[in-house]
Amino acid sequence: MSVRVLLFPVDEYDRNDVENYDNITFNPEMYHKEFKPDVLKYPIADFMTACNDQFIELEGYWITYVNVIEK
Repeated sequence: MSVRVLLFPVDEYDRNDVENYDNITFNPEMYHKEFKPDVLKYPIADFMTACNDQFIELEGYWITYVNVIEK
């Protein structure tokens, strides 16, 4: 299983709706179908690197994480 960090634009999504995804487990097929293209998806290591390198402006996003079952 791998952890994925999801960033939802604050002007498109409600915080409570995003928080409902916290720690949910998806199979790979459902993971790719569940989220619209405007949701940014990162493996946790890539997210941490992008944050530490300041490549992501986090102010415009609600952030949550999910688990994806690896094949």
